[in-house]
Amino acid sequence: MKKILFVGALLMQAAIASAQYSIEVEPFTTKPGVTFEDGEVMNILINYGDNEQANMAQFNITLPEGMVFDEGAFELDEERFPEVKVGRKMEQKFSVSYNAQADGSTIVVVKTDEDYFFTGNKGVALHAYFLTDENMKEGEYEIKIDRGVIAIPTAPGGGPSGISSVTKIAVSNTNAIRDINVDAANQKVYTVGGQRVTSKNLKKGIYVVDGKKVTVK
Repeated sequence: MKKILFVGALLMQAAIASAQYSIEVEPFTTKPGVTFEDGEVMNILINYGDNEQANMAQFNITLPEGMVFDEGAFELDEERFPEVKVGRKMEQKFSVSYNAQADGSTIVVVKTDEDYFFTGNKGVALHAYFLTDENMKEGEYEIKIDRGVIAIPTAPGGGPSGISSVTKIAVSNTNAIRDINVDAANQKVYTVGGQRVTSKNLKKGIYVVDGKKVTVK
């Protein structure tokens, strides 16, 4: 009985530990026929423990049929990966790379070759531009992430691995979904460079609001 209880306690601890680590796409709505000019992006979140520091993340992401990543798709979020001052210059110490795999997924790697860590431990880390086929049917689709790794030097084994998630997204032709009220307090607004800004009193320009590029005039 004691052995069973001990094993059960270990499994519970493992479940609690794994729950704090996640790599996932933020849910969004898009439309058929998204082109380069639309500049639509999906946000990818990387989350880990409050008192931990990460210096690398890697994962495979699989898009639904009819959706592909645009050329030069992935960009670092400016809040999670701000430039640092080196001498008189500001430099980005992290890089993001990605490659298509034979199984239809795309492997994405965020890393640094120096002694730096992600800023913050929760929230949007990457923005990924995508395109959709004009014949993509309306409905609900899944974006899958698997084989995720978050490198945390102080964590047992160097950090969690085998992280996976499934995000449901919607594809719709309804024009009303495309109308965005940038004054709404609960909407997430970013500059095209990935920096999050307040939705109040936006200056004229192009912004990404809930994964869609909009123009404030």
